[in-house]
Amino acid sequence: MKPRNRPPIVRSGRTPEALDALRARLASYDSGTRKRGLDYFKGGTVKSVTSVADHLVQATVNGSQPRPYTVTLFLTRGDWTSRCSCPVGADCKHAYAAGLAWISSVEAGARDGRDPAEIVSKPVLPSAPS
Repeated sequence: MKPRNRPPIVRSGRTPEALDALRARLASYDSGTRKRGLDYFKGGTVKSVTSVADHLVQATVNGSQPRPYTVTLFLTRGDWTSRCSCPVGADCKHAYAAGLAWISSVEAGARDGRDPAEIVSKPVLPSAPS
């Protein structure tokens, strides 16, 4: 049997194609979720955002509950999905805020695990020549 000729699969959540796919996914959220998620992102409620595998991003987002929510963003065959420990479970304001934080982190050239508040509030400056 001949192997199938398939288009390449985007496997890294850091590529321009993956970030564009994440932007498209976030744009599909309803307007209320997008507004609340943007407020969460701007308010600094995303406490961490890291890539634990090429296709997997985890974030910790403070919500209205005393304990933070855990958000997982999955990249599968070029499409993003989300899971959240909040009652909504997926495609929620926490996932939206985490997605924005991931995009900002990657575009700022930050290493995984950097505090997203630093990315939002401080410009990324070129390093001084050695």
